[in-house]
Amino acid sequence: MSTLKFIMILCFITVACGDPPIVDPSMTSNASDTTKSFETDISDNGSKTDSVKKTLLDLYTLSKDTLLRNSNIEIENFKAINDSISYCTFVLTDLICLVKFIGLQNKGSVLSIKMIEENCDADFSIPYYEYSKSEWDSQHNVIITSEITERANKKYLFTENGFEHFKDGYTLENSESVLDTSYIIRSISPTGVINERKSKSRD
Repeated sequence: MSTLKFIMILCFITVACGDPPIVDPSMTSNASDTTKSFETDISDNGSKTDSVKKTLLDLYTLSKDTLLRNSNIEIENFKAINDSISYCTFVLTDLICLVKFIGLQNKGSVLSIKMIEENCDADFSIPYYEYSKSEWDSQHNVIITSEITERANKKYLFTENGFEHFKDGYTLENSESVLDTSYIIRSISPTGVINERKSKSRD
């Protein structure tokens, strides 16, 4: 498990179980007004988009979430579901990993944060590699995360002290492997709840 993943797990526990994030009070009215008038993909250009992006950046980088506070995040998408509830997707990167989140807002306050994608540099000397990718269905307010595990064929491996290792001359790059994919389907409700279910198919 990467250091970043471990930190994120602690971060999510804090968000789920701790006090609501602390937000600069000056952002509250701005976030509310913007949410009411802006319902589109953040990739659109224009002053309205810039205003929404700045509001969201301030909201998340000023939060009490230790992973996000004062971090360099990039807002990708934003959608307002109604006058109060909106959500966005944003990306956090470092030298090793790219991690994508969904953030759910009620006017000027963060309701919840969920990781929806993680892609870290692979160590090909290890016989498996786990990563994920996400797709956003803005029409239905659904985000589908594909969790993918690539595992080397056992004929290239040997077991020592309960752990599998590659035989000499083989890595995950030059050996046959099998992909296993599962899905997490998240839907955002008008009441501000992220409904989540796991599935072996996209349906």
